[in-house]
Amino acid sequence: MNIPRIVFTRSFTSRLEKANIVPICKKGSRIDANNYRPMSLTSVPCKIMESIIKDAVLSYIESNELITEHQHGFVSGRSCLTNLLEVLEAWTRILDSGYGVDVIYLDYKKAFDTVSHRRLLQKLSRPIFGIDNSTLQWIMSFLEDRQIGVTVTGSCSHRVEVI
Repeated sequence: MNIPRIVFTRSFTSRLEKANIVPICKKGSRIDANNYRPMSLTSVPCKIMESIIKDAVLSYIESNELITEHQHGFVSGRSCLTNLLEVLEAWTRILDSGYGVDVIYLDYKKAFDTVSHRRLLQKLSRPIFGIDNSTLQWIMSFLEDRQIGVTVTGSCSHRVEVI
């Protein structure tokens, strides 16, 4: 993989592992806590490193055709809408052929928040993804000891570890 060789000290990466959660009002009354959604704010160096690694991994995956044509999320030029149109076309074709269609909907809301870091690292370590050991170690270090605190009007709560 073509990721720049950057050596991080533990003290530098530990600064990247802290995020502030800021409540952002979605709609309605600002008095009702249900009208807020959490926004995670991380440091600029953290965002830059995430972007560099994401771009390198996606470039490798796309150039080696490791993404199936059925993948729509997080792929340039594809979206939930293109997925819906593709599925609707398939269902229409099936119904026009005289067959029935049964559909089961799954709600993956907040699914990324439940991804096991251990399992993610196991998958990323597979040679097929082209991630070298030093990059994998950086990702592992980045995922360890993550801490968040909630910030409201300039005051931050006690930080807790992200599991």
